[in-house]
Amino acid sequence: EGKSVHALIKEISLVSQDQRYVFPVEIKYHGLSEKEPGAESVDRITLGFSALIAADTIQPGKYRIGIIFHDPSTGLFYYWDKPARYLIKTPNLLNLE
Repeated sequence: EGKSVHALIKEISLVSQDQRYVFPVEIKYHGLSEKEPGAESVDRITLGFSALIAADTIQPGKYRIGIIFHDPSTGLFYYWDKPARYLIKTPNLLNLE
């Protein structure tokens, strides 16, 4: 009720059968120009984000990619993933499947 999405902390999670990783994200605007029609009414903070994931920090495996939203004012967490996409880590590669 009246909570701003600006207050939410966003993180990317990678979950396999044996491992779990969480990475902080950086807000990205995906090239939305302030000059585009209607852009002044868009909440630019919620448009997108990116995460830097160092391949050498992840054990080999097949990982579901998820997004964690955390509201520090309430302590509530929301987790969402899309199992149609996986991150595959082998000793030599890091790929999306």
